[in-house]
Amino acid sequence: MVGKHATIYDVAREAQVSFKTVSRALNGEESVRPATRQRVFDAAKKLNYTPNRAARRLAGNRSYTVALFYDGDFSSYIAGLQLGMIEACMPLHYELILHPCDIDIESPTEDLTMFVSQTDVDGVVVTPPLCDNQELISALERLNIKHVMISPQDHDRGLQVYFMEYQAAYDLMSYLIGLGHRRIGFIKGDPAHSSSRSRYEAYKDALRDAGLRLDASIVARGNFNFQSGLQGARRILNAPEPPTAIFASDDDTAAGVMHYAHDAGIDIPSELSVAGFDDVPISRHIWPTLTTVRQPIQLMGAKAAQLLIDAIRADKAIKMDSVATILEYEIIERDSCAPPRSASA
Repeated sequence: MVGKHATIYDVAREAQVSFKTVSRALNGEESVRPATRQRVFDAAKKLNYTPNRAARRLAGNRSYTVALFYDGDFSSYIAGLQLGMIEACMPLHYELILHPCDIDIESPTEDLTMFVSQTDVDGVVVTPPLCDNQELISALERLNIKHVMISPQDHDRGLQVYFMEYQAAYDLMSYLIGLGHRRIGFIKGDPAHSSSRSRYEAYKDALRDAGLRLDASIVARGNFNFQSGLQGARRILNAPEPPTAIFASDDDTAAGVMHYAHDAGIDIPSELSVAGFDDVPISRHIWPTLTTVRQPIQLMGAKAAQLLIDAIRADKAIKMDSVATILEYEIIERDSCAPPRSASA
């Protein structure tokens, strides 16, 4: 098709279906049989067909755009969610917009509702800690703005995707205790995030269940970043009785711990074991490679986008009983952890 753009009618002829079937297939409607859908996709790819978004919007009263609404800096976590959402949006020809919002501003609710009205997006995916802001979520429901929450604290409200934060952290602590560690330090996450509280509660409960004492001198504040790992490690490793292992609330924090330990001449893992949480790329790029919890970040983004687009297509009122997708996690054992030198440590 040299010299002109392929149209929906060209795709219909190539796939040997009606143009209405092409439209339904590309919009992901369930009424199209899988074999027919695949034939349409193959024809569209062969002809390099791109749907006219303006025409689609006029036909369906939609913008075919969704947004990822997040707080703070663009982190490895947000990047993973973005990749997952793009993976789900592209086959359905939806566009993705990213919108940062500071949870500490006077009215994140006003920011979000103004953003939605200005961009005319069809729906939003809301990440923590914004998804735990009840005023914001209530406003989305009241305005019937389709939305999906990722890892909210309240699992009984709306559309959401999450995994078992507490159990994952507890299992990682059990792994460290199983290696023989009896003094395990902990660096907390961002206090605004419910996941920070879940991971800290799991840390305390795992110590208690193993008959180990919680020592505040080897617990430090954190903020889900490299700098808080440096600061936390400085506090913990200079305690009167330093630990043989440190559990950092995320991988960026763990990287900061390892950097401080290397500068201090502390060998990892023979003198200090370090574990993180998330399994973002840095966990595989630092040395030694980091033992961590594999949180299914990219998959959470993909599932959230699919759940959102399903809700948009169904055009249902957003206030409904909870519809949740619960994903699996995995403990990833790498080179940063080993048994302590002394079994009595």
